Amino acid sequence: MTAHEALATAFGAAIRENRLGQAYLFRGPPGAGKREFALRLIAAIDCQTQSGTACTSCDTCRAILQGTHPDVLIVEPEEGRKFIGIEPLRRLVDWMSRRSWNATGRRAIIDPAEAMNRSALNALLKTLEEPPGESYLILVSHAVTELPATIRSRCVAVPIQVPTAEEAQEWLGRCAPEAITLLPEAGGAPLEAMRLNETGLGLPIADLRRDLTGLSLSAIDPVETAAKWRRETETGIVVNTVARLIHSVIRLKFGLAIPSSPEQRVLTTLAERLEFP
Repeated sequence: MTAHEALATAFGAAIRENRLGQAYLFRGPPGAGKREFALRLIAAIDCQTQSGTACTSCDTCRAILQGTHPDVLIVEPEEGRKFIGIEPLRRLVDWMSRRSWNATGRRAIIDPAEAMNRSALNALLKTLEEPPGESYLILVSHAVTELPATIRSRCVAVPIQVPTAEEAQEWLGRCAPEAITLLPEAGGAPLEAMRLNETGLGLPIADLRRDLTGLSLSAIDPVETAAKWRRETETGIVVNTVARLIHSVIRLKFGLAIPSSPEQRVLTTLAERLEFP
């Protein structure tokens, strides 16, 4: 049983025994499937089979998973913006207070929750303190420490982990085989690997990782390499890729596993050389 399956089983029992909370905070790395799991949970709550799991074939499940159900709303940054402002949250609060289409309550997902600005967070706080009726609210976060404690403390925190390397490769083998090679760049998260493949970002990141490996072996010139990065690669991609490699080296230093990577041998050598004061 995968981690996601075990979590779904636990939620299924909570649904059947009427033990669900009304506000959840799904936290984990990008591409771990947090929004997808949130939608599957909402489908399980409202599935016509009333079994505690989403059958995915009834009218309700299909509408929820396809994004067409009138009682399910996803709040996210508007196109071209990085933040969620006050107006979307005011609309959400008003929407959740109204009678639902099928009289079972309304469900909302905010993704990513850390994109809310201060005014939006304040607007959300009252709803978290006094959630209406049978409503459910799920916050999805890639960087949970960026959320204020007043928000985090009013939600049930649920860590959503990336699958094991074997699980991720098996799933991508069925859905997007061409994205399997991008799993290291995606931190082992299959949905992030698919995104990198679909947006074309995978190639520059793979080239960057090869350059970093060459630098660690003193096989390429650092000045020429830095100049190439400046010409060809976005600064954010460089920073994120370097951070992922450093994270991998530190995990290896402490004997922890990392996603399968072509640079595994080099990273292991760097970990062996790493010394802490």
